[in-house]
Amino acid sequence: MLQSELVPAVAVSGLSKTYAGGLTALRNIDLTINRGEIFALLGPNGAGKTTLINIICGIVTATAGCSARHRTPRFAKECSATCHCGTRRTTR
Repeated sequence: MLQSELVPAVAVSGLSKTYAGGLTALRNIDLTINRGEIFALLGPNGAGKTTLINIICGIVTATAGCSARHRTPRFAKECSATCHCGTRRTTR
């Protein structure tokens, strides 16, 4: 696929999450995963991997920044229900 044909499936810009107790789980994250890409999110325990996935899936609200799935934007201040458009979150 040519670079000009890449379509973002997930796009995150300036994403941050600070919990009520003051713990900062994410700070200014920028990430684009294009349609058809295989992507792995790796890091040590407590690095913010689950928080990032939960924000992208609409389970957790970001403190700052925005995320979009399949061109449907979600902003940090937006508290509406998540749009089910192909992104899924499961637990073991």
